[in-house]
Amino acid sequence: MNQFKTTLIICFSLFGFITLCFLLFGDNEKNAMIGLTGLLLGLLYFITGIICCMPVSGRQVGKAMLLSAGIILLIGLSICTLAPLNLNMH
Repeated sequence: MNQFKTTLIICFSLFGFITLCFLLFGDNEKNAMIGLTGLLLGLLYFITGIICCMPVSGRQVGKAMLLSAGIILLIGLSICTLAPLNLNMH
């Protein structure tokens, strides 16, 4: 398996593991937390992907991280939009 596919699998499996943990052990705000995790993880992948794209030897890994960052950012943004925070202020 080449570096591109391996990096994609690792990036998405990390997001999937965090999502699964929130679904199993989360409280009433788990949907918003999954969305925020997607946004933060996507931002982290984006910054790391830009850094990895600079040297020629890491271009495949950088491209894969940028692709996974875009997809995870879209997932996080859509979940945050669909599940607003329901905070009780009593």
